[in-house]
Amino acid sequence: MTNSPAPLCRAAVRRGHEAMETYYLYFVGPTGRFVARENIRAEDDAQAIAQADRRSDGRAMELWLGPTRVKTYPSGSRAS
Repeated sequence: MTNSPAPLCRAAVRRGHEAMETYYLYFVGPTGRFVARENIRAEDDAQAIAQADRRSDGRAMELWLGPTRVKTYPSGSRAS
């Protein structure tokens, strides 16, 4: 994938001692461009990936935390 999202700041909200990060799940259209985005709140990559896996429906998706791509879901893939 050659296009990347605009640089985003890491967003953390303090709740007690835990920090919740805002991850971005981008849906990739047939032309390879991002066509939609969902925000995912999670404490770490593993939780964010688990939430993104539940949203996996065969569409191409990319999970990002700020400027870092965390996981890529190719078109046709479904989390098990």
